[in-house]
Amino acid sequence: MTDLAIIKIGTSLLTNPDGTLKISFLGRIVEEISAVHAKGWGIVLVSSGAMASGTGLLRNKPHDIVERSLFACVGQPLLMKYYADFFGIAGITVAQTLLTRRDFEHPESSELLKKNMERMIHNHIIPIANENDLIAIEELTVGDNDQLSARIAVLLGAEKLVILSDVDGLYSANPQTNPHAKKLEVVKCITEDIEACVGEKISKNSLGGMQSKLSAAKYATQNGVETIIFSGAEDRGALSKILLENERIGTQFLAQ
Repeated sequence: MTDLAIIKIGTSLLTNPDGTLKISFLGRIVEEISAVHAKGWGIVLVSSGAMASGTGLLRNKPHDIVERSLFACVGQPLLMKYYADFFGIAGITVAQTLLTRRDFEHPESSELLKKNMERMIHNHIIPIANENDLIAIEELTVGDNDQLSARIAVLLGAEKLVILSDVDGLYSANPQTNPHAKKLEVVKCITEDIEACVGEKISKNSLGGMQSKLSAAKYATQNGVETIIFSGAEDRGALSKILLENERIGTQFLAQ
């Protein structure tokens, strides 16, 4: 199988505070992914943003876990419509792939998932994965799209897991509150000291945060998948630099 990258995009990059989609960003990042795909990389895209997008459509905010599921189900079709339209401009077919943790825990389900995803990638289709929020209510409380991307990367034996965030990597402390925080460019092993660097999440619409991303990086790297966390908002063309030119951007977590 061709070289494979799992690309995860966070809610704060895709949506505005009122839940409306950042159409210009979405179009730009799809263009970057399409360029990498055209050079031979297989891609699985893990996209957050459905629940936040639902708030924009319903002009309200969810008050509990059940409502989060409802808002995510409403927002998901709009998100997929834009992905399908933008990727279609590049002649790329996409496939909606809604998953839960249980799909990875049962051997028969995980094997079927692996075969079907590999079949899509072989046929130059880009799977766009998200949690199946209608039946994964318990998972909505922890922002598991970071974990989902790591699980897919390990299941498929991806070369790289690339997590686009609203910060440009992992810092020694929270850079928004500590002016002396320094970015860690390379992390050889995620130790307790590294985990202690993580501060509280800042984005209100996102269910994850750096803690969730670091946990995903730990799972992926311990299972042989190199992981990169960088700012999708500022680093234009970064995907090509990372995947095609092996340039170091953001924080690179080495595979164990």
